[in-house]
Amino acid sequence: MIFPKYIVEGDALILGKVQYHADLAAEKEKVKGGGWFVFSKEDSSFVLYGNSEDFGAASLEDVQACIKAGKVYTNRYRTHNITWNHKWIFRLGTENINIEPPKLKELWLAYLDVMKTFSTPEDIAGAMGIINSYDNDLSGISLRDSSMLANMVDLAINLEDERQKKKKQ
Repeated sequence: MIFPKYIVEGDALILGKVQYHADLAAEKEKVKGGGWFVFSKEDSSFVLYGNSEDFGAASLEDVQACIKAGKVYTNRYRTHNITWNHKWIFRLGTENINIEPPKLKELWLAYLDVMKTFSTPEDIAGAMGIINSYDNDLSGISLRDSSMLANMVDLAINLEDERQKKKKQ
């Protein structure tokens, strides 16, 4: 049987309907914990609670960090980011804690600063064109534009991580 579960792997929150929490993980050694979720169609909210038999409970701090970094995905490949499409609630005992994702435009502009180090001017100009064509919170951003920006940012961050690793060697 499959169940609605989530894990925190590295700096990302990954949700899915799976048999085992481990089924959500790309790199099991990087999983910090997990739990279960309930989705409410009424207000488009996810309530995250409980713990994982495979990895133990995820901490509020780890879950908050993922949401505030804009890294909530529906699969282990991190190809579908859903951070801004929903409300996020972490149930800690009997207390429900609302977690607000950052404003999209602020986040994209911050990531663009990172991209400037190793992206082509064309990529940066394309991303800026998309960002500037929307309101401050990027409300109404098309799924295509959102996915393209998310992929560009993820690529930029991965390239920067690799560059830092090589620097340390």
